[in-house]
Amino acid sequence: MVDLFRRKKLPPDFFVTFFIASDCFARLTRVYKIVYNDYDLQQHKALQAVKSGNVCILEDGVTFDDGAVNEPLSCVCNGFERADIRPGDRVLVIGAGPIGIMHCALALMAGAVVYLNDVCTERLEEAKRIYPAINIIKGDPEKELPELTGGRGADAVITACPVPSVQSAALRIAAPEGRVIFFGGVPAAKEPVGIDTNLVHYKQLTLSGT
Repeated sequence: MVDLFRRKKLPPDFFVTFFIASDCFARLTRVYKIVYNDYDLQQHKALQAVKSGNVCILEDGVTFDDGAVNEPLSCVCNGFERADIRPGDRVLVIGAGPIGIMHCALALMAGAVVYLNDVCTERLEEAKRIYPAINIIKGDPEKELPELTGGRGADAVITACPVPSVQSAALRIAAPEGRVIFFGGVPAAKEPVGIDTNLVHYKQLTLSGT
């Protein structure tokens, strides 16, 4: 991950932004720490998880907040690389939770114009407070974004929410030669996502899951 920041020339101070947003992750990390300290892992079922690299022991000097944000941020960095965001790109992030805000942060640091959409007004307001440069879309992005981009659409669309209709709409919102990142899966109980392959074909879209 350090190599990624070196190549993208991204400043490291943006980590601080996510400490508050990642409180739930911090709590989970504390649970892992308690389990590690209070049980003999040789006899505990968590041993296999530790051996497989799914649970990491925090090194001295690493706070719970730092450790907690590492996994989700690493996933976002993976999506960021696949989105190939460039200076001047118009990027739409749908989903204003901690993950969505991380996507916005990386896109802003890459020099993109960032739009954020969510059904929750409070989340959008908090994201705007953290990053005033984010452009908020409270309504339907499929209707509002063309008005904001001169009809072009988004060079990159990142769906940071498990909603089938949003994933389908992402292809319609994307600009020609756009990139669509499906970040996170759709629950099995929800209907399959319909993909209009003609949009992929004629707009020359690139789709990726992360």
